[in-house]
Amino acid sequence: MQEAGPGNLEGSGSHFFAPRETIALRIDAEKEPELASRFKVNAYPTLALIRPDGTLIDSLVGYRDAPTFSKEFAAILAGKTQFALAREALEKAGADVEKQVKARYDLGRVLAQKATTPVL
Repeated sequence: MQEAGPGNLEGSGSHFFAPRETIALRIDAEKEPELASRFKVNAYPTLALIRPDGTLIDSLVGYRDAPTFSKEFAAILAGKTQFALAREALEKAGADVEKQVKARYDLGRVLAQKATTPVL
C-alpha cells in the first residue's frame, strides 16, 4: 500500500481536486487480495471512496477522461452514487431511444460492477 498526497496519484501523472480530508492510497489488488475483496475491486482501474470507518461509499471502475472523472467524483462526495446517477440518466432519457439504450447499458454496467441488486 502506497500513500499518495491529496490531489496527486503519485507516479501516475494524474491530478485531481479533492477535499483536504482526502487521502489517496494506491493498492496493488494482487498483493492485497483481502482489501480487493472487501472493496469489490475486480477491474483496473478502480477508485474506491471509503468512509473513515472503512465502509465503502461507492466506486468508480474503469478509465474516465478528466472532466468526467471530476464530475463523478464530486457527485459521489455530494452523496450521489453511480447507481443514482445512472437511474437519473435513464429518467432524463425520455423518449430518445439512443439515450435510453446508453442509459440502460450504463445502469446495467453499474449493477454488474456492484454485484448486487438494489431495492427499486
